[in-house]
Amino acid sequence: MKFEDGSPITSKEIAYGIARSFNPDLAGGPTYIQEWLADTAAFDTKWDFKANKTSLPPGLTTPDDKTLRFEFAKPHCDLPFAASLPSTAPLPPAKDTGVDLDAAPFASGPYKLTKNTAGVELVFEKNEHWDPATDPVRHQYPDKFVWQFGPDATAQTDRIITDGADAATLGWNGVATSRVAKVSADGTLKGRTLLEPTPSANRLTINTQRVTDLTVRQALNYAIDREGLIKTLGGDYVASPMTTLMPPSTLGFKSFDVYPAGKNGDIEKAKATLAGKTPELVLVISDDSGDQEIGTQLKNNLEKAGFKITVRTTPRTASWTRPRRRTTSGTCTWTPGRPTGRAAPRSCRCSSTAATSSRRATATRPSSTTTRSTRSSTGCWAWTRPSRPTSGRRSTSGS
Repeated sequence: MKFEDGSPITSKEIAYGIARSFNPDLAGGPTYIQEWLADTAAFDTKWDFKANKTSLPPGLTTPDDKTLRFEFAKPHCDLPFAASLPSTAPLPPAKDTGVDLDAAPFASGPYKLTKNTAGVELVFEKNEHWDPATDPVRHQYPDKFVWQFGPDATAQTDRIITDGADAATLGWNGVATSRVAKVSADGTLKGRTLLEPTPSANRLTINTQRVTDLTVRQALNYAIDREGLIKTLGGDYVASPMTTLMPPSTLGFKSFDVYPAGKNGDIEKAKATLAGKTPELVLVISDDSGDQEIGTQLKNNLEKAGFKITVRTTPRTASWTRPRRRTTSGTCTWTPGRPTGRAAPRSCRCSSTAATSSRRATATRPSSTTTRSTRSSTGCWAWTRPSRPTSGRRSTSGS
């Protein structure tokens, strides 16, 4: 295996990639291996990467160029899944530019970044030093991939429908809600879509640092109108309801319903749970047009139960990583870090307000969920996208 400059990839470069993931400046992303090696969630305080750049975290060794050895305080049978995540991406120490590596990564896979116009376009071309014989998972079919950023979901869908210069294009955001009826009714357009389940879950998360009253959180779960939400999102072609924390695609999935309230919610049950209270909540929604419709639907739905909802808009490119003082709830997207869904309890700790809603090319149809966090008795109203139509030519995803 080789990097994009032809230099060899050994266990030492992979180990360094893991070591640099202890750097607190590189916030975000999976932290399973770091936590397992440190035996604590505060892994960056257990081992200081900046002070030990020439060494490795305790428990990680490289006996030879082809071997990585992990020694954990506790068994972690999900290591193969965790090791497939980005924290094990190899990197030579000399190529580590810290937080700037994102702008010009050093490729070890089938493609390398050749152009990066921030917020506008990314161009990936073939890495001539990548050997398919060493990588049975990835392929190198198109000559290049061109990623363009900016168009909203509706404009993106319209461009693909029109063909022309976009005839060999895949829409990352899926079919826009406003175009679902048109695409599903047209046999030719429908034949160019994919409708498949994915592991993503979109949900409405409650900030438990602000909403401390358990009965308020329970009432939110009883009040949610899942069918109404699905209609707002485009109907059954786009969404299906859930009543669980994790989507059905998760290994070992079991269906349950902690707050049974029917497909339209139980407004009277919610009112009875509130017992005359009229909680004032702030709902954060991204400025995406589809999310704005979700915000309106949720506001109207919840106010029938006695809640007073203020909708606050945040840029769709923003990422909320901690609770905001004035915010009580917001939409966010969650995907398990691995097929077993072991990341679920942590994700529900996302008692933070909102993460902008993400719609993937293979994104699942949004489905509303009423669930309860097993970690904190928090109501997490969630909707996953177990399947969402994606438009594009079936034969190409790049040029």
